[in-house]
Amino acid sequence: MKEKEQIPKPFFRRTEVLFTTILLVLLGVLLISSRMTGRPPQIVSITPKIGFPQDVMVITGKYFGDERNGAEVVIGGYAPVSSGYLDWSDTQISLRIPEEVSSGMVRVITKNGKSKGLLFTNKQQIPVVLSGPGKPGQPYISSLEPESGSVGMLLTISGMNFGLQRGSSQVRFTWISGDPTREYTEVEDSSLVPAADYDLDYEQWSDREIQVWVPDGASSGQLVVITDKGRSNAVFVEIESAAGTKLFPEKRTYSVQYSLEIGSVVAEGENTLNLWVPQLIEAPEQREIQLVNEQPQPLFDNVSGVKLFSFDNLEADKSYNVFQSFMVDRYSVETKINVAKVPTSYDTDRRIYKRYTSTDPLVPADDENLLKIGARIVGRERNPYRKAREIYRYVLTQLQVDPEYMERDILKAVEDRKGNPYIYAVLFSALARGQGIPARPVAGYLIDRDLQAARHYWAEFYIETVGWIPVDPILGEGKIRVNIPPEVDPYAYFFGNLDFNHLALSKGLIELNQLDPGARTVMRPDIPSLQSFHEEAGDALSSYNVYWSDLEVLGIY
Repeated sequence: MKEKEQIPKPFFRRTEVLFTTILLVLLGVLLISSRMTGRPPQIVSITPKIGFPQDVMVITGKYFGDERNGAEVVIGGYAPVSSGYLDWSDTQISLRIPEEVSSGMVRVITKNGKSKGLLFTNKQQIPVVLSGPGKPGQPYISSLEPESGSVGMLLTISGMNFGLQRGSSQVRFTWISGDPTREYTEVEDSSLVPAADYDLDYEQWSDREIQVWVPDGASSGQLVVITDKGRSNAVFVEIESAAGTKLFPEKRTYSVQYSLEIGSVVAEGENTLNLWVPQLIEAPEQREIQLVNEQPQPLFDNVSGVKLFSFDNLEADKSYNVFQSFMVDRYSVETKINVAKVPTSYDTDRRIYKRYTSTDPLVPADDENLLKIGARIVGRERNPYRKAREIYRYVLTQLQVDPEYMERDILKAVEDRKGNPYIYAVLFSALARGQGIPARPVAGYLIDRDLQAARHYWAEFYIETVGWIPVDPILGEGKIRVNIPPEVDPYAYFFGNLDFNHLALSKGLIELNQLDPGARTVMRPDIPSLQSFHEEAGDALSSYNVYWSDLEVLGIY
């Protein structure tokens, strides 16, 4: 038999393969190029941060584009005219600050998107210290020491008429939402954030001197003292941190109501029932809380963030009610951390550090098993931000969400490898505290897509010079349906960020003192407010029932 001839492959087939290969390479290069050139702009720094209109501002960063081509810079809501731009390159922009500019965020906007903002302060809007109080008895600030620093810095405010004791007086700092359309020209409560009692921000108060720690959420700008005699003059303080920024870019306004009903009373003669009712807590992300309606009047309006309603001589055949309705502005929280710049040590003498790294009735931070687990999780890591991130990862991998799981003992939950929002938040807090990171659970409500309020718990940990960083471990798993964009990765988002669907009633444990030391107290674990107790009944009140309703959302705006 003749061997079968080998037929050579046609030349055009080899050419086709070569052409296809070249085409794929070109498409790959084009794809990479388009991705590189299509990225939104990123600002790294602005110079000056504090300046006058018509000064030259230099913005450094990347992805600005080699030419302007319709792109623009917006400063405090104003964009320079075309002649105001002096230079534009992919990594640097020079321009003259517009004459009409306000203090506010600086952003670069190109066809590929909008950058995150950095704060610019118009030096013309920095208040000048007056020579004395505007009115007799009105508080007056004569000096501030130091005049610049970061969140967590101790300020000494000198002046007069502050009052011998603080009482309900406050020191308020400028607060920046991060909304590019907002201006910051007026010293109004809506643009100020108070130093907080639950953060132990007030160190010392006298008539002529105040020592206060710069609170979470404070930004560069005006500082005032507010007493029952009025508002002081404003002074300027510069606040910044190389470790990161914290902004509150999106807002939702809620109308909510809350009620309780007392019934099934069995009493012998004169009796008393005290109810310690939680309130929406004022925080940098939860602001402008307005009481719309309240019945009856509380005995005490604010005791560590709760209200005390007292009922005397309850009768068996009657029911009694407490009703409150509020309007509240809730903001999302966005943090951007430069991990390499995060301080690796804390001021361990500060009261905030001691409180939120210690064991309390809710957070067993000194449990030996948890300490061993925490040490294994963080290893030799010294950076507290990275430590917290590893603890967050551990909680998500160790526990499985179980909506029917009612356990509140976190040691038992670790054994069961199950959890609910409370367990996730408290376990994270306990492990973080055990590794020297101030942390606390937060209690409140999560508003779903149908505007139903579900009892919920999340957490926060503290980073020096930045403030409190939010964490919602159970939402980080992505198994609970929440109102965030579908493209957002829950695991990444809920470590360091929080949406505006969370309403907080308490941050950490609220330790209350009994009004009547002889009364019996009841702590209601089903109420999303972390209080040492909620009800206080005198001996003459044999039995009773209190129905604590859940928060009801009446509307959103």
